[in-house]
Amino acid sequence: MLSSLHVSNFGVIEDLSIELMPGMTAITGETGAGKTLIVEALNAIMSARGGTHQIRSGTESALIEATFRDPDIYLARVIAKNSRGRCYVDQDLVPQPELFKKGSELIELYGQHGQLGLLQPGKQREALDIYGNIDQTKLVKTKKAISSIRKEIDGYGGSTKALENEIDYLNEAISRIERLGVQEPDEIEKLKEKEEFLSKSVEILECLLEAKSLVLGNEYSSNSAKDAVSKSINILLNNRVEQLNPLIDLLNQINLTIEEVALEIRNLEQIVEADPEELRSTQERRFALNDLARLYGGSLEAVLEFKKESQNKIGKFINSAGNLEKLQQELRALGAEQELLEQEIGRSRRAVAQSLGQKVTKRLRELALPNAEISIELDDSPSCEGVSFNFRANPGMEMAPINKVASGGELSRAMLALRLVMSPSTGSSNDPKVLIFDEVDAGVGGNAAVYVGNALYELSKGRQVIVVTHLAQVAAFSDQQIVIEKTSDSSSSVTAARGLSGNERLIEISRMLSGMKGSESGVKHAQDLLDEASRLKESDGKLPGLFSI
Repeated sequence: MLSSLHVSNFGVIEDLSIELMPGMTAITGETGAGKTLIVEALNAIMSARGGTHQIRSGTESALIEATFRDPDIYLARVIAKNSRGRCYVDQDLVPQPELFKKGSELIELYGQHGQLGLLQPGKQREALDIYGNIDQTKLVKTKKAISSIRKEIDGYGGSTKALENEIDYLNEAISRIERLGVQEPDEIEKLKEKEEFLSKSVEILECLLEAKSLVLGNEYSSNSAKDAVSKSINILLNNRVEQLNPLIDLLNQINLTIEEVALEIRNLEQIVEADPEELRSTQERRFALNDLARLYGGSLEAVLEFKKESQNKIGKFINSAGNLEKLQQELRALGAEQELLEQEIGRSRRAVAQSLGQKVTKRLRELALPNAEISIELDDSPSCEGVSFNFRANPGMEMAPINKVASGGELSRAMLALRLVMSPSTGSSNDPKVLIFDEVDAGVGGNAAVYVGNALYELSKGRQVIVVTHLAQVAAFSDQQIVIEKTSDSSSSVTAARGLSGNERLIEISRMLSGMKGSESGVKHAQDLLDEASRLKESDGKLPGLFSI
């Protein structure tokens, strides 16, 4: 239940705190005092409707805090003009959607300012199922099993054929790798070096021939470096004097070096061959290996790893083919089970839809809508998943979805009627604990207002109900009454709240009845009304019908 609400700098509210009780609470006050701001403040912790336009003039931020008991939960929202707002759940800073989700779980608000939970298609279907005691546990379990098996099948590729295609692809990839005989991860780099060497072989050979000619001479000339050095040595030896010995030694060393150069040239001539065919085959293999690397990982190391993994996968896939067929059989069986369960749920929904519509209509006509009618429309799917609550206020009007044609007051009373019909079945933990009604008594007066008040009290048994009302007949049934008052001066207006009891409550009820506070006749009338409401609350709460169905 909502145990306390604190609001500051929100609209005309400067600082307001309300302590709330279980059962039915009536929020009253003169028109313009700020009763609806209480509803808007609670709505601000359920949705994004609260905006900077609601921040009190002259302040920078507004604060709404709501504290709940059983379970103990604290919700808060700060709406700021010049910075991002903040949201809290149990003192933890949370994103807005998390606050709104938690707020909607704890509060259900009916009126023009509220999110009418039971008017959403999914909630309408849920209401029908609760009323008809329709259990979807088996269907939900079957759908989860189907989803799980489909994911498992997708892991195998989706079908036996897809698995076979994957095996064929891996086999072809392995064959392609083996045909090229990939062994070393650095073969592409080695082929690049060889290709570069082969592409330059002609130029290298020409250089070697020229060097050979210079060093050793050729068939056309004997003018070689070796001949020149040898000739110089012979001349110096024939004219030998002691001073020439160092030069002769140096020339002999040069001659030995020339012989070493000649030997290296002959060795290179044997290695370097201008072979265009070898160059072409080297290039073709490098291109083929590059293609392979591009297809299977980007490098030959990745190609070799891919081959190893593919060989392992093929073995697993062959074993998986039998598992896949088994899974597909299970999927077919679960699909048939789902179809039967959906048909059963569809029959159950069709069986109770008319009854729910009639009972809600009966209740609605007791709430000062004597000609109103509610019907439950189902779609033609096997399980009747599409559920629409249709409404018309008067005969001759077409039935249409209630959230499109009903006014705020009609919506509130329709939801009140629905809640009353469902109340024996709504003890689930998912049912919001706090029901807030705004405008539920719009256009209602006299004895009809007594029926509305009694209906709200009846609904509050076992749950907390908060109603914003201007009718004394409604407020008289409440377990707690809170008055909202506004005081103004030339510069500002301030709204405050206080709980009423005893004589203060009598005076407020008399004001609501006659428009005047504390008149003797008004107070007497107020006391009579409170006594009558008390008597009805202590009885079974049954009132004679105002309107027939």
